[in-house]
Amino acid sequence: MKQFYNRVESGYVNGRPVHIADPDLSGFAIISNDKFQAMSATYIQQLLRRKNVVVTGCQHPELKFDEAGLRTLAPLDSQISILGKTDFLLIFIC
Repeated sequence: MKQFYNRVESGYVNGRPVHIADPDLSGFAIISNDKFQAMSATYIQQLLRRKNVVVTGCQHPELKFDEAGLRTLAPLDSQISILGKTDFLLIFIC
């Protein structure tokens, strides 16, 4: 585990993670929900071509990770297809 942490810290800039020390060089774009909501879909797509996007401060209803909670997203017996291939993610942290 120590070796893992040493490898992570070897990428730090001035003792800080790149996404904090130099956001332009980071593989992450950390954006508030207000800013994200103001962005156009085209801009978001362009950003996702270069970075993993983390959206902070979003509002959401209380939802348990159980059968009832999952059912609010889609019927549990439905097949969901995901098309396309991407190396980047859009992550919401609420």
